[in-house]
Order: sequence, then C-alpha cells, then structure tokens
Amino acid sequence: MDFQPVDGDLRVNRYELAASQTIEVGDPVTLNSSGLVEIAGAASAALLGVAASPCTSSTANDVILVYDGLDTVFKCRCDASGEAVQAIVGDIVDLVVTSNVFYANLGASAVDVLKVVDIGVNRDPKLNAAYVFVKIHTHSLAPA
Repeated sequence: MDFQPVDGDLRVNRYELAASQTIEVGDPVTLNSSGLVEIAGAASAALLGVAASPCTSSTANDVILVYDGLDTVFKCRCDASGEAVQAIVGDIVDLVVTSNVFYANLGASAVDVLKVVDIGVNRDPKLNAAYVFVKIHTHSLAPA
C-alpha cells in the first residue's frame, strides 16, 4: 500500500471511475474533467484522495471507494530517505511515481499537492527515515 490512511478524517466514499483504470489500494487518485476518478500522476494539480478499494481495467462508471477526508493523514514513503528530517515538516511537496509506486517527492515543489505533517521516526521509532506523514494540500473537495 503506497499511501496508508492513519489519522484524521478516515471517511470513505464511493465514486464512479473513468474507463480503463487500474488502481491499487493505497494509490492516490484524482478527478478528471468529467468528474470521474482516475489514478493520479506527478502532474495532477489536485488529489481527491487515496483508493480504499482496487480496480482492474475499469469500464466507465464502475465504482471505487476512496479515502477522501480533507484532514486525513497518510503514511507514505519518500523518494529520498535522507531528506526525511525534522526540517521538512510543514513543507508543501509534489507526488512522484516510479515503477507504479507513489512517493512524496521531498525535493520538489512545483505542483504542491502534499503537505508534510511529520516524519516517520517521530510517530513510530521502528520506521526509518524513508517514511513521512502527509495530508493532501491541494484537495479536489476543498472549498474554493
């Protein structure tokens, strides 16, 4: 699971999918211009949330469950573990996808969809510096 909900508003809602989507539990998702869910990418300007159910080769209007709370905190890996230090808490960062794995891109701030709220070792001493805790900064459901 790339992004794991751990705290905050852990609500799950149903959404219709765009066609031809393959999404795993824990994948960040976004809404397309028709209001249908698609898997997110590094260039996604806003995120709806994180998939709570999987889908494979969806047809239009299939349903997916999404963790879509505005205050949900997610545990995720970061792209460069050496950057997960206390100083990055509060930073607004990008999403990056490498080999179908999603990471918080701690070294980039161009699209700015994630906000770092903590580093892994602060919440769980068993986690190494490869983990951070984030909220969605640019949320599809946030008031304008």
